Amino acid sequence: MKNAIDELNNLSHDVFVDWDTNRGRRKSQVVLAMYRLAAACHRSQRLPGPIGKLYVGCYKVLTNWFMGVELPPETTIGRQLRLFHPHAIVLHPSVRLGDRCTLRQCTTLGNVDGIDGPTGAPVVGDDVEIGAGALVIGECRIGDRARIGAGAVVVSDVAPGAVVVGNPARAISPS
Repeated sequence: MKNAIDELNNLSHDVFVDWDTNRGRRKSQVVLAMYRLAAACHRSQRLPGPIGKLYVGCYKVLTNWFMGVELPPETTIGRQLRLFHPHAIVLHPSVRLGDRCTLRQCTTLGNVDGIDGPTGAPVVGDDVEIGAGALVIGECRIGDRARIGAGAVVVSDVAPGAVVVGNPARAISPS
């Protein structure tokens, strides 16, 4: 029973922190609150049954089809994610986002389906900002405090603190 109470406390804390982080951006607040509950249902040993599966299914339909945001419950997302203009944001289920990251509209973080099969997905550090229309694809690591410019296509590692732009992305500031 204590573990269930701890899980609920952690869930409510994460939801309130996300809510505060995205103050004034109601769609972002709703999407993240729904994501946190769906992720908790997906991870939970207590609620994987029909109710949890029904909620996760409803979450996917509402956020994917109607809100245009794909944050799968399997995705690991740190605290205080900021979503600016959450439209056409797509994350692969294997993506890992650190704390205090920012995603803007039309961003994709995913794997590559190659001839030899799919690659891994990006691992993003803490305090990373990803600009509008940016693509981060394949098995790459994005270092803490990195900035990815609008429209950049990232297919390799980005050093901590670096600013990258372009297609293919290249560093424009020292890390």
